[in-house]
Amino acid sequence: MVALDIPAGGAKGNLPWVEKYRPETLDDLVSHKEIIRTINKLINNNQLPHLLFYGPPGTGKTSTILAAAKQIYTGKQYKSLVLEV
Repeated sequence: MVALDIPAGGAKGNLPWVEKYRPETLDDLVSHKEIIRTINKLINNNQLPHLLFYGPPGTGKTSTILAAAKQIYTGKQYKSLVLEV
């Protein structure tokens, strides 16, 4: 899941559905297999260029880039280098 500030009392069940069930890794994503394979190859070769994701709402743009960021950065790096807006 995406690291969110969860209110005291463990209200994780109160997260929006899309955040609660968002894929955590690129392998968890169901569609766009060719795109995911390409992103994995770029990450593994350490040659990730600037990317622009576009498409209609609900197609997995945010989930894809957040999963890629989690693969690139770990723990403290992710929290300090990834900004979700």
